[in-house]
Amino acid sequence: MRPNSFRIAALGLFLLIGSGLAWGEDWPGRGLFVAGRDGTARVPAPVLSARVEVRMTGVIARTRVTQIFTNPAKGSVEGTYVFPLSEDAGVDTLRMKVGDRTIQGIIQEKAEAPDVFEITTGASGDASLFEPPPPYVFTTAVANIGPGETVEVTIELQQVVRWERDHFSLRFPMVAAPPINPLAFHADLNPGFPLARLESLSHAITVAKGKNLHYAVDLKKGVEPADSDFVLEWAPVAGREPRGVFYSEEVDGERYDLLMVMPPNAPKADAARLPRETLFIIDTSDSMSGTALEQAREALLFALGKLQPTDRFNVIRFSSTASSVFTEAVPASPGAIEKARGFISGLNADGGTRMLPALQIAFRSPAPGGLVSQVIFATDGSVDDQAQVVQFLDANLGSRRLFPVAIGPVPDAAFLRRLAEFGRGSCSRIVDTGRLAPALAVLFSHLGAPMLQRIEVRWNDPSAEVWPERIPDLYLGEPLVITARSRVAGGPVSVSALRGGSAWRNSFPRAGKLKGVGIDKLWARRKIKSLMDSWYQGANPREVRQAIVELGRRYHLVTDHTRLVAVDEAAIASAGGQPAPPAVPVDPPGPSFVGDQPLVVEDCVNTRQIETGQRSRYAGPSLVGDQVTAAEAKSLCAEIARSGWAGITLERALSLAPSLSKELRQATRAGLLRGLLAVVLKDKGCSEPPDYVRAEAQRYTLRFHSMWLHW
Repeated sequence: MRPNSFRIAALGLFLLIGSGLAWGEDWPGRGLFVAGRDGTARVPAPVLSARVEVRMTGVIARTRVTQIFTNPAKGSVEGTYVFPLSEDAGVDTLRMKVGDRTIQGIIQEKAEAPDVFEITTGASGDASLFEPPPPYVFTTAVANIGPGETVEVTIELQQVVRWERDHFSLRFPMVAAPPINPLAFHADLNPGFPLARLESLSHAITVAKGKNLHYAVDLKKGVEPADSDFVLEWAPVAGREPRGVFYSEEVDGERYDLLMVMPPNAPKADAARLPRETLFIIDTSDSMSGTALEQAREALLFALGKLQPTDRFNVIRFSSTASSVFTEAVPASPGAIEKARGFISGLNADGGTRMLPALQIAFRSPAPGGLVSQVIFATDGSVDDQAQVVQFLDANLGSRRLFPVAIGPVPDAAFLRRLAEFGRGSCSRIVDTGRLAPALAVLFSHLGAPMLQRIEVRWNDPSAEVWPERIPDLYLGEPLVITARSRVAGGPVSVSALRGGSAWRNSFPRAGKLKGVGIDKLWARRKIKSLMDSWYQGANPREVRQAIVELGRRYHLVTDHTRLVAVDEAAIASAGGQPAPPAVPVDPPGPSFVGDQPLVVEDCVNTRQIETGQRSRYAGPSLVGDQVTAAEAKSLCAEIARSGWAGITLERALSLAPSLSKELRQATRAGLLRGLLAVVLKDKGCSEPPDYVRAEAQRYTLRFHSMWLHW
């Protein structure tokens, strides 16, 4: 007889950012894995059936995966369910049936500093430790599977489908080891516009066209072995003008709207390209040395080749100081471009990361009338003078648009995203510095074709809460997606903008009403992202955390402060409805990859790198500070007094505090060198760090130690 004690299975999505790791022997694929005869090796449980159901609405894809396994052993076993995810997907619903038991996923608040990956208590009552799986893998433990019992696992996940210049695409990971056979796949597609093509590049499918632009997609054979990923593409009928889609969903008495404006996709739709002023600003601090700077040079040279004679441009470099090829933007004449090529070829990496001097050069003259004015700046680290940058842009931005590019695995993406939203642009993240040049080339090509500018949306409810708050321009290559929460029925909504310098308008008398498509979750995700940004910009951390926890619980979302845990419903009932608190952290999806190809994404995502292996207990920042000798601390404080917090470099810190070599290099890779130094030198007689360094120290302790540092 099974123990009647409360059982809880912890569930996680663990990430190792940009690792490129393949499946190892410990995690051979997907499915339910149980202990083999030797008690150690994991072996797959037999699969009785599997089906995948996808519902796509506009850009939202909600997927339900149901798999049924059986335990062929003569005794009870413990299992681990493993399911690899697409890079931008998040699981929000879990339900398991194990024999006559039902296990349900619930959202709970995370502890502030979890110490171990504690999973479940088996028949022996002993807690087991769980080693994190590879990137983008969903896992949950399944306890006490009786002999001959079946295990039915159902998960639901949501993601935003990709727009790739002229079509949408969805890739669903189906490869399994061993292959799942049979597997059924069905998709309901509601794009909101007529399609020119709908096809799978990986499988033979059948397509049935329904009413109101609905399409049903099934495998041609009904079921197939899961021996290759399923790739579906659909393209709208060609159009030379932007077009919109408007949907609405009611959840718990509130209305959630999804407005999508797509760029034109007809051949030569970008022929109406307007003359533009482009200011290229590149980080040449010491952390950019090597491959990153070489790739940046290559990308800048590519961008120069895309300029037209009617354009104006300038190239500016910054580290601790800044310089430019011209004193201000100049016409893109052959002579000017050649001079800029020489400037780019001579770029070297050295110094800190102060952006303000570069912006002061870029904004010496106001944005010229009649030109699309864009500021593209790329950095791989934490900007030292954040407060000054925000103040300067607030006073001088004008009509210019900002397009930050976060380079490498751990730049200060939250700050860059805020700048993009403030400047009505977009923030791109490129994780693999080895492929920086082609990724930037894609970005430069997209930014060369603004389709709509100065976009304004008028909602039926003036009090509607809209994300993003500041609407960016519409560019060729990426749709504009706006979500809103209101208290009135969807519509009418009107969109106005400038198209090629002339007025453009579109209106929607009413929204297409839907149910269960996930617009509310997308809206909540965007609000959470904004809350996280405000946290890093100085908002009260406790208030922000509580707001995120409430959103996570209400919309059933995994966030930085909530996690999905699997709970035995019978155990909850026997325990009076009070589940015991679990202790497993769950992190949100990281940067976008397909294979080893980095993607330029629409938004920077502020993520933390999670290292595989058991976590060790951390007692606070004093453990780092205790590694520094009194002589090292004194030398560091003297250097800071001499050069200032903004002037200290990695090389100087390494020479003065060799005992911190590992931590200094780790923090520098994360763009948090000064944050680490502030933690190390706290209460050691140094000059008080400025606010931006204190904020960096908070990010350092949050990132590496899952706690807040109190000054």
